[in-house]
Amino acid sequence: MTEILKKYDHLLPLIAAVLFFLTQRDTFPVLVYTIFIVLIGVYFFSLKDVILGDNFQLKEKDVDFLGLFANFIISVLLVISVPFLYLNDNDSIKMIIKILALINFALLIYFNLKNHLLCRWSCSDGFT
Repeated sequence: MTEILKKYDHLLPLIAAVLFFLTQRDTFPVLVYTIFIVLIGVYFFSLKDVILGDNFQLKEKDVDFLGLFANFIISVLLVISVPFLYLNDNDSIKMIIKILALINFALLIYFNLKNHLLCRWSCSDGFT
């Protein structure tokens, strides 16, 4: 079960975005969306990090703090979308979502560049 979650966990925010759109159009129940978002939020912040050990490498006593921070940002973005359904005219919630989205985008660029540079220097498959 944990291998399936790790393999497809990148699809959960995409599914949440589609469900958010359907919920705003009144084609998907808000209660089901809320329960789904809370479960995904718990998965991305506590379950994935602590129980599954995705960002904790206990052998080396090394903790990936940026990975934890990225999972926290994703979790907060997902959970804050629930009050946004009810308070979509609130400018402070819109600003919080925009700031968190920019931080998430910056982390995306950082991780992409980091992985590309690491692979460029250490991969033997000829990827440059």
